Amino acid sequence: MQHKTQKQKTMESTPTNVTIKGILGMLLANLDDNNKKRLISLGMGDPTAFSCFTTTNVAENAVVDALSSQKFNGYSPTVGLLQTRRAIGEYLSLNLPYKLSPDDVFVTAGCTQAIEIAISILATPNANILVPRPGFPIYELCAAFRNVEIRHFDLLPENGWEVDLDAVDALADQNTVAIVIINPGNPCGNVYSYQHLKKIAETAKKHKIVVIADEVYGHLAFGANPFVPMGVFGSMVPVLTLGSLSKRWIVPGWRLGWFVTTDPNGMFKNAKTVERLKKYFDICGGPATFIQAAVPQILKETSDTFFTRTLNILKHSSDLCVKKIEDIPCLTCPTKPQGSMAMMVKLNVSLLKDINNDIDFCFKLAKEESVILLPGLTVGLKNWVRITFAAEPSSLEEALDRMVAKKLCSFINGKTIKSLEPNVQMQDSTHLQKFNHSFALEHALNATEYKNKHSDHLDFFLVLDLEGKVEILEFPVLMIDARTMDVVAFFHRFVRPTKMSEDRINQYIEGKYGKFGVDRVWHDTAIPFDEVITQFEEWMAKHSLCSQEPNGPLHRAAFDYVYQRELGYKDKNTPAMPSFKNEATPILYGMDQPEGHISQLLQAEGEYAAIYLAAGMRTMMNELNIPMLGSHHLGIDDTKNIARVLQRMLTDGAVLKITARRNPLVPENVEFLFENRIKTSGFVVFNHNF
Repeated sequence: MQHKTQKQKTMESTPTNVTIKGILGMLLANLDDNNKKRLISLGMGDPTAFSCFTTTNVAENAVVDALSSQKFNGYSPTVGLLQTRRAIGEYLSLNLPYKLSPDDVFVTAGCTQAIEIAISILATPNANILVPRPGFPIYELCAAFRNVEIRHFDLLPENGWEVDLDAVDALADQNTVAIVIINPGNPCGNVYSYQHLKKIAETAKKHKIVVIADEVYGHLAFGANPFVPMGVFGSMVPVLTLGSLSKRWIVPGWRLGWFVTTDPNGMFKNAKTVERLKKYFDICGGPATFIQAAVPQILKETSDTFFTRTLNILKHSSDLCVKKIEDIPCLTCPTKPQGSMAMMVKLNVSLLKDINNDIDFCFKLAKEESVILLPGLTVGLKNWVRITFAAEPSSLEEALDRMVAKKLCSFINGKTIKSLEPNVQMQDSTHLQKFNHSFALEHALNATEYKNKHSDHLDFFLVLDLEGKVEILEFPVLMIDARTMDVVAFFHRFVRPTKMSEDRINQYIEGKYGKFGVDRVWHDTAIPFDEVITQFEEWMAKHSLCSQEPNGPLHRAAFDYVYQRELGYKDKNTPAMPSFKNEATPILYGMDQPEGHISQLLQAEGEYAAIYLAAGMRTMMNELNIPMLGSHHLGIDDTKNIARVLQRMLTDGAVLKITARRNPLVPENVEFLFENRIKTSGFVVFNHNF
């Protein structure tokens, strides 16, 4: 197991207290001085680091003209120069159904200051603001200083990172004052359609909240959707538009931004609010006066040719990035970028050796390959990474080629598999010909299937289906993200019995696994149960599901199993019931296991012997019209099928209920909370936030 630095521990324990620049600083400090490879940073959204991105001569000349005029060496009005505010209003009005006045515009020191002002103005006792996840961590930082609660709604990668509007409805209450919309998206590279933005506006109107439209990447759209400013819907709901010159003009260091009230009906911008804004700007330092003075010339005279050139480079580099990622098995791009300068890429840590999460991955990549990526935890998504593709194409290609050459994942016969622990020969060609350990497509769900899913505040499910009658022969486990229902990792071992004779083992294995054609694989890879448990504990610790020390406790886990009668499933002991979808309140029961050691979990009170029975699985799946995967009674395939049943149950509205409690001080004591339990295939749930 790798030893983590204090910096890594700090990042994991307090991600919201660390800025993007702070984390990138840690990664830079982790570089190996003896590594002769040149540094390539794809972590910071500063395109000026690469020579292909330069600003227009119009901008440079405008600054020179303003400075050499010697008219702008003094203080500017705290809200900004009048001509600057007028020019920004006219520029934004080009894409709005109404005209902005200079009084709608306040000049800020970059978009970051505009964010700080928006949150400060909206801060009231008990106020909360809805912020996207993944998102831009400055919102959390600013809110913390103003004692404003942040509530996260998810962006949906399978839907082009659109806003989960059902989640917004669930999160909003009488204390919600605003929702943040970042479009074009940082860090996801999304560009929202007119229709989706309209739905967001309608949702905000329903909850009587303001929309904070972060449009710092405004007009940097190169995909199917054109950029539509949120202010288009300003007549429906008040919009605070935040933006800057930084990205579109490639001048982030000039720190010229704006805070604009796109609110033609004055729903937000009343006399009291305007007075508060002016007083707040009186204590804020804005951008340099000569930079402000250059803005009218910059906005009016920059040619479309300059903008088109920038978009062409960004599109080319993003396409290159997506193509290269296809050659890196542990990285997946769920949605091709449509705009901005960055994209989110999913990291499959189960394919990596000695890497537990995105932070480990980025630290190792920096140290060994001198390539900097931003850990996804920084922007709210664990085990993702943000890649900034606003880079020289040759540098981008070299950085990603280093990752390919590094062979972070194992390849055999063209298939990708997990780098398994030592002494387990499951990466041999015979095994891979029999088993395809790829689960993502098999368990893919459409976003509409989530409409009934309850939020049980769980992190993961572990789905188990232990095979064997006399002794355990197969130990398959799938780890499922409770939020997305994606399979994020798996553990699969064949188990060699210790109480059966060799002849009996051979006879049993030939009868059970011979018909599947995997009896030879079983003989080649099976290990004793104690070794399986040891490796399973290591696997659990690797995924932060239990403590690192031997025999360490689980992290707030509960052992659950299907109670078939309540769910409408049937077996030979249960009368026929209506199908699952006809049940008014489907319930999922479980057994509380807050502190138990994994071997206690598996062996306590006969539960261990009952987990693998899978009574009525075929009947369950037939009633639910779920096609069977693979071979019934082959453990890894049955586990996949149990996971599919679990997905269906939860998306149909199943609710988790605790049905038994174990005394953590006396683990052998179990208090059952209902009668006539029906045991079947099981799974474990984890919540890191209990």
